[in-house]
Amino acid sequence: MGSADIAPQMREIIAAVLSVGEEEVVPTARFFADLGGESIDVLELSFHVERQFGVKIEFNRLLAGDQIKTDEHGVVTPESLQWLAETYSFLPVEHLGSSPTPEAMKDLLTVDAITRLVDAARDTVPGGQRPADSAL
Repeated sequence: MGSADIAPQMREIIAAVLSVGEEEVVPTARFFADLGGESIDVLELSFHVERQFGVKIEFNRLLAGDQIKTDEHGVVTPESLQWLAETYSFLPVEHLGSSPTPEAMKDLLTVDAITRLVDAARDTVPGGQRPADSAL
């Protein structure tokens, strides 16, 4: 089962978590900016993903985890951006520009990115479970 196979389920989960119509939950929709998600919604999303797919993903760690460092001006470091691009090649890191802030990182969390993160987590360990905390 790949991203395309779980996409309908992910659309349904995201729509339910955010109380929006499934027609709004398109692949390019940003969880926060376009769909109105808040930090608490990310926690609920993680809960539903774990329940539905058997994988634990802490989406908020992707946005502000140990791997995401900032410089003295509050700009995400090039090393952190490189790590994101290498670890999650499907994230549109190049769209963040040359001086992204941690707040701008939220734009990476699109419906497609969420679906692909879940799919990658399911493929990482036999049986669909993995220690997602270490990667996200």
